[in-house]
Amino acid sequence: MIGGMSTFSDFSPLAKALSLVLVNQTIGALVINAGFVLVFSRLSGLLLPPSNRAVQPFRTRLWTTLVTSWTVWPVASFVNFYFVPVDYRVLYTSCIAAVYNFLLSYRMNKRNDDDKVN
Repeated sequence: MIGGMSTFSDFSPLAKALSLVLVNQTIGALVINAGFVLVFSRLSGLLLPPSNRAVQPFRTRLWTTLVTSWTVWPVASFVNFYFVPVDYRVLYTSCIAAVYNFLLSYRMNKRNDDDKVN
């Protein structure tokens, strides 16, 4: 229990899985992907000084990252929360993450006209 509220324990297995996916793909995806894009952009030199010129590539990359995330993780998360036994969830997620990281790396390293410095 957190703050007097049960954490999905009263839900049916299907409702519990769908609730976990909803939280995971809204709050979790936005926070994790924004952090990833911020670090990636900083390391690749796009955000050296904070400026208006750096905001657009950040927004573009964040949107690209979120869309990439939403093509893989909602279904993978549902399968994980509904079908995979608790003891195998980390292994399952790690296998999916390996494929996702390849896809994300490919999409993030594609050169866009917005990312080019004039």
